[in-house]
Amino acid sequence: MTLPSSPRAIVAGWLVRVLLGAGGLCLGLALCGWGEAAVFQRVLDWKLERMLQAGAGPVAPAPRRTVDGAPTEGAPAPDARPRRSASPADPAPDVIGRLLAPRLGLRVVVAEGVAAATLRHAVGHVPGTALPWEEGNVALAGHRDTFLWPLRGVQVGDALSLVTPRGRFEYVVRSLEVVSPERSEVLAPTPAPMLTLVTCYPFSMVGRAPSRLVVRAERVGSTLL
Repeated sequence: MTLPSSPRAIVAGWLVRVLLGAGGLCLGLALCGWGEAAVFQRVLDWKLERMLQAGAGPVAPAPRRTVDGAPTEGAPAPDARPRRSASPADPAPDVIGRLLAPRLGLRVVVAEGVAAATLRHAVGHVPGTALPWEEGNVALAGHRDTFLWPLRGVQVGDALSLVTPRGRFEYVVRSLEVVSPERSEVLAPTPAPMLTLVTCYPFSMVGRAPSRLVVRAERVGSTLL
């Protein structure tokens, strides 16, 4: 004879089912997100390869701006800059190049901008900072749980490269720093050509991370096209 379950056991059983269902839903959403990111990386990588073979420069990014958002002197007005026509056959954002860190196993396409949609699909170039073929501070941002996950093992002295249609640029990591999200001075111009990578920290934390890891690398060589 089967004894009737107590109300507490019934509630506990339903609670377990709800938690398992929620966990499965979160896992499914995460897998969908990773899959979408992987597909877009393939699209961006294909687009970059075509640009490299053609020797064409990337699509003109937004007007150069300072860190506080003010346009730089001589920058075109927003309505005057070239616009790109969007089409279903070309859903990818503007491609800047490819970031490589051989020891870390990092290989990711860099796109213009740091909008949420861009960072879901690529590492983003921070508008207002230098482009790789210019002098100054090239700032890139990305998510720690997707494209910049390999940075959890970064060390001073690691070699980094940026491959672009304008040339290849080599860097060596000079410093690592954990800062608060308000430390916008890490994006400020530098007198020497530098690469600054910014991602959330710590890597092991679930949910919104309270800090930022800032990787500063000095440019040590370049091959212009």
